[in-house]
Amino acid sequence: MPLRERKQILHQELEEREEVSIIDSFPARGIDYFSAALKMGIEGVVAKRLASSYQPGRRSQDWIKIKKSLKLDLVVGGYIPGKGGRSPHFGGLLLGAYDRGRLHYIGRVGSGFTEVELKEIYNILVHRETSPFVNPPATPEVRWTEPLTVVQISALEVTTDGHLRAPVFLRQREDKDPQECELDQLG
Repeated sequence: MPLRERKQILHQELEEREEVSIIDSFPARGIDYFSAALKMGIEGVVAKRLASSYQPGRRSQDWIKIKKSLKLDLVVGGYIPGKGGRSPHFGGLLLGAYDRGRLHYIGRVGSGFTEVELKEIYNILVHRETSPFVNPPATPEVRWTEPLTVVQISALEVTTDGHLRAPVFLRQREDKDPQECELDQLG
């Protein structure tokens, strides 16, 4: 039975009260409601096709989460060596941004890479003995790199303690100077 019909039945059969809410559909104003959800501090919204059927326990493209995300350009200052299939390259990149000429660590990214990107990025990293970060992470097995490489990531947010939440690699930014990646872009 399509969502549209299930909603009609709910409106007919249930009485709304404190513990029961029937959420209406807003097909023409989705962007407005998404913006309002973000202003309220909600992570996002769920979009559902009105003609979709209920499929318990199954994921479907008929119901999708639309979450806020940030796109950030950040500087690579090190990496965690890869394991398993990633052993020739890296497991995750350590990322930072500049504030008054000093590179601050803000998190690491390990997902979103293709095999080609893993190899390409690994091959351009220039190793060094010490951390380029003013606040290096206490992560074992780190390999430090010169802060020469810029990558773009998406993340749900930057936490109150200044770290990335759920970062995903998007692309390398060969067109951007590392010094242009500043902390103030984090909000």
